[in-house]
Amino acid sequence: MSIIVFDFDGVIVPESEEFKKRAWRALFSNSVEYAAFESAEAELGRGRGGDRFSILERTFELLGIGPDQRAAKVQQAAARFDELVQKMIADAGLPVEVRHLLSELATRGNTLYLNSATPAEALKRTIEALGIGNVFAAVLGRPNTKVENFTLIAKRESAAPETVVFVGDSPSDAAAANEFGCQFIAFLNEWSDWKPEESVRVARSHSELLTMLS
Repeated sequence: MSIIVFDFDGVIVPESEEFKKRAWRALFSNSVEYAAFESAEAELGRGRGGDRFSILERTFELLGIGPDQRAAKVQQAAARFDELVQKMIADAGLPVEVRHLLSELATRGNTLYLNSATPAEALKRTIEALGIGNVFAAVLGRPNTKVENFTLIAKRESAAPETVVFVGDSPSDAAAANEFGCQFIAFLNEWSDWKPEESVRVARSHSELLTMLS
């Protein structure tokens, strides 16, 4: 039995990054707005430590919206973004191979967690909509960092870091695992680019991941 922690985007929902791209495009539909968003995302997104709130804040700043109006616009846009992404994920459903992976790991007595850069409350709603809320011991996200969430998991399980396995799809995931001191398995998807020479275990499919975690 193991403590296995999954990233969400790109691992549990392989198409989530594509859904987010579509949601951002719908949110900022004209070219000027989208150009501001792209600049904000390049500055704060893609593993650079920002989240949807900081990206929205910067986007509206670049669009010349004053501080007194930005807070409300950020909250409204974040709520709409969450609504769009959740609908796309719910409409697509959970891939059969992911459901099988989680079911098999849980049946074998492993303790499963989610640790994501997505805001925790939004993530919990998505997990419930997918019908897998009961699979995870806890669903953790922002405002905590992934390392902070790992610390919470270890404390809850009275576990040493090296007994925890983290499955993620990005170099920032590998860096968080390394900082915390847990094991790491990289999941290869359409957006990740793990090289064969990198000193990291790489799972190329959910079935291969199940074998590696067995």
